[in-house]
Formats: sequence, C-alpha cells, structure tokens
Amino acid sequence: MDSGNWSYDNSILEYANGQWDTIGSFPASLIYSVVEYHDTLLIASGYQLINDGSTDVRIAYWNGSEWSAYGSVPSGAIRRLRVLDDTLYAVGSMDSLDGQYVHGAAKRVGGTWQPVGQPIADPYGGFLDAVIHQGRLVAIGNAQLPDGRGVYRLEDGTWTLLGGGIEGNLCSAQSIAVLDDVLYIGGQITIACGNIGQGIMRLVNDEWEGVDLGLETDLGNTNSFAGASCMTVHDGLLWAGGIFHYAGGVVAKGLATWNGSQWCGVPGNFSEGAGHNGVYRMDFYYDTLFVAANMVDGDSVNYAAKFIGESYAGPCGSNVQVPEQNIAPGHGLFPNPATSTLHFDPPVVKRDLARITDALGREVLHLAGPVSELDVSSWPRGVYILRSGALPPARFVLQ
Repeated sequence: MDSGNWSYDNSILEYANGQWDTIGSFPASLIYSVVEYHDTLLIASGYQLINDGSTDVRIAYWNGSEWSAYGSVPSGAIRRLRVLDDTLYAVGSMDSLDGQYVHGAAKRVGGTWQPVGQPIADPYGGFLDAVIHQGRLVAIGNAQLPDGRGVYRLEDGTWTLLGGGIEGNLCSAQSIAVLDDVLYIGGQITIACGNIGQGIMRLVNDEWEGVDLGLETDLGNTNSFAGASCMTVHDGLLWAGGIFHYAGGVVAKGLATWNGSQWCGVPGNFSEGAGHNGVYRMDFYYDTLFVAANMVDGDSVNYAAKFIGESYAGPCGSNVQVPEQNIAPGHGLFPNPATSTLHFDPPVVKRDLARITDALGREVLHLAGPVSELDVSSWPRGVYILRSGALPPARFVLQ
C-alpha cells in the first residue's frame, strides 16, 4: 500500500504477528510507492532516499538487511512503481533514469531503466499512475498534449490523448484501474467542469461514460470534488476509496464497490465528521482490506486500519447498465451521447411542459411540443437533463 504523508522521519514498516517493525527510515523523504518485484521490495520517492555515497537515489530496494539504490534519478519525483505483465514500470515527473531521458515513464529492462514512449513536449506534472489496458500502456497525469491532458495511451511508441482527456483546469484524474477489460479513472472529476462523469468515469469505445450517478458528497451535487482518489480490483469488484458520501445514490462514506452494473457501500465512515479525510490508499492482503485513512467511525487510526467485520456488503443500489440508451424510464433519448441531433421516443407533447437544464440546473430550453427531434449541434459539450411533466428526469450527454 502506498504512503505519501509528510513527517520529519518517514519509515517503511513491516506488519507481522500483530506488530509493526521498522525496516528503514528516510529523513525528510516522502515515500510515494511501495511494490514487490521478483521477490524484491522496492520503494520510490520524490527526494533523496539514502545517503550511502550514491547520489540521486529516488528508487531503492531492500536486500534483507539494508536499502540500496535502484537506479539514478537526478531530478523529479517517482510517483508510482507498477508491476504490469511481469514488467516493472516507474512513472512520475522525473527527467531521466540511469542517464537516459525518459520524462515521466520508464521500465526496467535487464539491469537498467529504459524510456517508455516518446517524451511529451510539455511534461508539466508528468504521470501519476499507469495500467495495461487491452495490451497497451495507459497513464494518468497532468502532462499537456496539443489536444488536452489527463489520460494518455501509448500508441506505437507515442503518447496520445485518450477519450478527450479531462475537462476543466481544476479537475484531474488521481486513480486508474481495469475491471473486466473496462478502463476506469477516478479523482477530482466533476460534471460541472464539463466531464461526463462525477468522481469516476469509464471508457467505452474510446469515449468516456459516467458510472451510474458517480460519487457525490450530496445527492445531485455535481460541483464538489468528491471522487475516487484510490481504486483497486479484488474478487471481481472495483473498490473505490476517497472523500464522498454517496456512490450511485447509495450511502457510502468514503468506500464503495462497483461490480460493473451496481454500486454498494462498504461499512465504515471515512469521510463524514470532524477529522474524516477519506481513504487515501487501500489494498488487499489475501482477503483482508487495509486502508490508509486518518479517521474511521470517529476514531483516529493513524493512517492504517484493516476491516474486521463479517461482510463488506453494505447498502446497494439497483442494477444499471453503463452506458444506457434510455437513461431513465419515460422518454428515451438517442443517440446518447449525441453530437448533432437528439431524438425523443416517445415524442415530447405539449401537455408535458418539458424543459431541458444543464448539469447545474440552469434552464437551457423550454419545449412547447410536440417534439420528436432536436438540433443540438450548437450546444456546448456537457451533460443535460430533460424534465417532462410527471415522468422521471432523463439525462443525455453532448460531445
């Protein structure tokens, strides 16, 4: 499980037989990532880790008795170490590794680090994390490409923007995962910023889709930065942790699961009340879930807690399919997402007194009816809601 909490003296701790043991301390260093690769424990940081005569040690390995350098990193941070398809990757904002210019992405080949993909011209912020999706490397971060930023896929050695990236300068992806061959990103993602999803999105046919109602602090609040700051896949479920109170409209106070069609809350309060700052990181050890959090159920856990309940199952919502052609019962809207013309089935009739609002609730159009199709080619990209008489609201997306 990753760390990332500042203190004067950060330590790597080993938990065994109910006790914590220290296996190394690193003054004034943030430990961003911890991973096991070929039976070797490695850590990564944004700062000098050890002072053994080496310089630029931002990746180190444990040899059983002490920490040693695992490559030279002159500048920038290593944000994540990942073992993907039995290959060790390092992503971050580092300029070079072992004397090779890599800016942001490298992999271990033999006994040295090699660049991954062509360097991005404007690499500010670099990469935060990476996964393999459908045989290709996909990364999240803040590196700027000519057509946007946020999510990148390696295509024939070149980084390309995926799904249009992340909308809004204040929004960004913080986590990435793959469930059932579907790519998910989570984090500071809001509909108000112009994104399709709230707190989490998934990729369908190279386009982003919302994951049901997403992650919210308050029901219907598409402005707040509630989202999945961390995700992991275990036992056929996507586990999302962060600062939120609802997942798909279901009560979930910082921790929830998604099985591909349904959100469920996980018992525990990580994000409500004084001192609750959500789930920072999480992972499973066999079938036991461990989380990095400040507070759980009103008690301080000092950034480490494990689940000891009988079942992870909490309140669950109804099954949904994402993407949905008919977003809600009543009016079917298609194609959805739309680009130029939106069709209504059944048509909107005059007595419905229908109106369309944007994601912030501002009225965009009042429909007098009868209307079976609508030209939306000049409308701004985003999420819209059709409210028609007593029928349930229907949501559609323009892109």
